[in-house]
Amino acid sequence: MHRIEGTVKEIQPLEELEGYGKKRNILIEKEQKVNIDGVVKTFKDILFFTFWKDRTDKLAEVKVGDEVQVSFALKGKVNEWKGKTFYNYSLKGINIIHDNEVLNKEQNPDREIEVDLPF
Repeated sequence: MHRIEGTVKEIQPLEELEGYGKKRNILIEKEQKVNIDGVVKTFKDILFFTFWKDRTDKLAEVKVGDEVQVSFALKGKVNEWKGKTFYNYSLKGINIIHDNEVLNKEQNPDREIEVDLPF
């Protein structure tokens, strides 16, 4: 499984597709710093992800501008008739990052949560 971190640039509306169920697209901007001959350059990539069926619910708390971590599997398929290869991101989840810490317990099982209640 792969993970990337980036900033949410766009969350498209929920779509209902006959025969496929619901889907929702999200665009994530990933910034990468590269050292080229001693000069650090910043490159930005826009990644397009589609959440299908029940996984669309994972976007309920995500907003444009949030720093997120997206987990996915990369799948490839060769179209033998046209001789082209197509890649698909099979999304597993999305988590909001706060202060460089993923808050989902599944992604960060060692995290200890302190509860300091005033009563």
